[in-house]
Amino acid sequence: MRTRLGVGLAAGLLGGLVAGAVLWALWILPTLGVLLQEPTAGRGFLVHLGLSLVAGASFGPVVGVPRTWAKGLLAGAALGTVVWMVGPLLLVPAMLGFPAQLPFFWHYGASLGAYLTYGVVTGLSATALGLHAAGGGAGT
Repeated sequence: MRTRLGVGLAAGLLGGLVAGAVLWALWILPTLGVLLQEPTAGRGFLVHLGLSLVAGASFGPVVGVPRTWAKGLLAGAALGTVVWMVGPLLLVPAMLGFPAQLPFFWHYGASLGAYLTYGVVTGLSATALGLHAAGGGAGT
């Protein structure tokens, strides 16, 4: 798990599990389930977890392993914002045959919170995994 890709995948999985709970609480998961032809929370969770792994796999190689908690937090918040813009505002509408929702971003505030949660948990998890692999340390 010492590779950037491995850290990104593990951190993305952790972030995806936490954000999945947030999306479930907001009742957004069934909307994602539509992408698998069935608007259920279970199918939506599968879509969300798959996208979380893809984003995590991208995070590791692109950002690397943050060496401080502050860098992990900031990189994670940036990741969450990018995933929110690409996912609910661009990719999901396009897959459903709708135009991009960027002009209506304010309607997606709840999902922004969920994806910021995803990004922050992913960034901090990557930091924790990196510090653990390096032999510990509190980071600054």
